[in-house]
Formats: sequence, structure tokens, C-alpha cells
Amino acid sequence: MTMRQAFNYLRRFKGIDFIDRHYDYVHTQSFTSMVDDIAEYCRRQGGELV
Repeated sequence: MTMRQAFNYLRRFKGIDFIDRHYDYVHTQSFTSMVDDIAEYCRRQGGELV
């Protein structure tokens, strides 16, 4: 996935909004935990990656 595709995915499935709303939480987590949480949120918004 290119950087542009990743950004568009996060924007489309509200991952950017999640980061904005929960910045304090996201900022304190490990990188792996943060990615897992954002990916799960995007999946719940319909963003299933294959």
C-alpha cells in the first residue's frame, strides 16, 4: 500500500478522526498497539483489508 493509499484508507474509514479524538491515548501506546487499535477501528467502520 502506498502512502497515499494508506492516507486515503485512514481518511475514508475514520482512522484520522480516531487519532484526532484520542490523541492522548494513541500517543502513549506502543507503535504496534496503536496500529492494531486504529486498524480495528477502521475495520469496524467497514475498512476490511485483504
